[in-house]
Amino acid sequence: MKYLLEIEINIKKKIRLSSEKSELRYDKGEKMKKKYLVLGFMLIMFFVTCMNLMAAGIQPNGSGTELLPYLVATSDHLLWISTNSDSWNKIFEQIANIDASGISWTPIGDWDANFTGTYDGKDYTIDGLVYSSGNTGKGVFGAAVGAVIKNLGITNVDMTGYNQVGGLVGYTYGSTNISNCYTTGSVNATNQTGGGLVGENNNSTITNCYSTADMSGSNTRSKIGGLVGTNNNSTITNCYSSSTVSGGNWLGGLVGNHTASAEINNCYATGDVTMSNNTGGGLVGYTENSTISNSYSTGSVNDDGLIGANYSTTVSNCFWDTQTSGQSSS
Repeated sequence: MKYLLEIEINIKKKIRLSSEKSELRYDKGEKMKKKYLVLGFMLIMFFVTCMNLMAAGIQPNGSGTELLPYLVATSDHLLWISTNSDSWNKIFEQIANIDASGISWTPIGDWDANFTGTYDGKDYTIDGLVYSSGNTGKGVFGAAVGAVIKNLGITNVDMTGYNQVGGLVGYTYGSTNISNCYTTGSVNATNQTGGGLVGENNNSTITNCYSTADMSGSNTRSKIGGLVGTNNNSTITNCYSSSTVSGGNWLGGLVGNHTASAEINNCYATGDVTMSNNTGGGLVGYTENSTISNSYSTGSVNDDGLIGANYSTTVSNCFWDTQTSGQSSS
């Protein structure tokens, strides 16, 4: 006599099994139960994995090589980069403006795993990113070493960190090259060393960049600049800042602290500089054993017109506006 066995599972599909012998019915039924228990477990694990992947963003198309760079088009792509340190030595190209407001951000690159790759913004923007941390080395990119970052706008950023804080990059080192980039919004270094574009620039190059992001620091030894907080053995060329700058000490409309054979060429600052402690300038707050050439400042300053304090730095073809700055000496 034939029997019919129906198995109904959660996906609402019925499977009908037929046999001539009742003994076979029992064996088949037990095997099918085990099979669908395993299948159900696998489906649960699959959905859990998918949820985890969604929380960490979505991998962009590409493979991160020169021929097939990762193509970054959404905030989910940015999240994937920021939470996937294995990608921080790859090549990225942004292919659309990205609204980053409302996302939980982790800077790309940190002290343990630097960003060493290439990010080409292709003249697109990342807008509305908000980030606050009590730690060091914070920006869209936290620590960039030997990296290339170019053709990128960071707009309406709200960035807060303890030390080495920048609207674009917190800390650079190892011949990092930043070009054709800009920031707008606000940046705050709650301890010291912050810049509208880069917090601390070491042994690196910044070219054709600007910042209008309001820049603030602590009331002590701030090292705050409208474009760069500290420029150490690095070169800044063809850049400007219109950022308002406030803090305690070593404040500059363009660079806060400019030392160790660093260079500033063909740059200017127009933002107001207000310090609560001492040593500030319309262009540079403090400089030592470096060069500054073909540069100027026009913003209001409550200390010195062009440079707050200069120790053995060569300054050539530079000026400040004595009327708009309110300062007749530097």
